[in-house]
Amino acid sequence: HLREVDFVPFRPGTGVSVYEFLHKFETWSRGMMSLDQKANLLYNKHLDAAITDGNKELEEAKEDYHAMKALRIEKWGVPDIV
Repeated sequence: HLREVDFVPFRPGTGVSVYEFLHKFETWSRGMMSLDQKANLLYNKHLDAAITDGNKELEEAKEDYHAMKALRIEKWGVPDIV
């Protein structure tokens, strides 16, 4: 049973931090799919094409949710928040 998506794909500069986006994504997907499925869905549907197009590092991690999450935080996270 899929829940209704109540967030938009992540795109930097939209006023939604990577932390807020990942929290919404994880809350939405919790208990519904494996980490591999979450990684694939995140890559294919919930990251703006401006992020995924031509991003070899992200493409290689598209089946590893923890790696994808770490890459997003490394790129767009604010060190003071962590």
